[in-house]
Amino acid sequence: SSAASDVYKRQLVIVKMILIPVGVAAVVSHFLTPTETTILTLIACMPAMSAIPMMAENYHSDAKFASKTCFVMTLCSVFTIPLVFFLLELLGVHIG
Repeated sequence: SSAASDVYKRQLVIVKMILIPVGVAAVVSHFLTPTETTILTLIACMPAMSAIPMMAENYHSDAKFASKTCFVMTLCSVFTIPLVFFLLELLGVHIG
């Protein structure tokens, strides 16, 4: 149903756009330089690639859901990318 789908989209955005990038930065900051950590964190912050809905259509999956989720992630990235770097600063993760 639509309500369950909306909740799932929110969970995807939170995990993909916030938790994974923070986790990536927290781990790689122990092994890489601050500049390399920043680059990997930015890559992890990026929204899902726009080819995913086309791939879903090609493989007879839920292309409409994939398209909506990709759109929501792209819009949310305007807010989540700065939020991730703010959280990393609060957590004391050294980034360049």
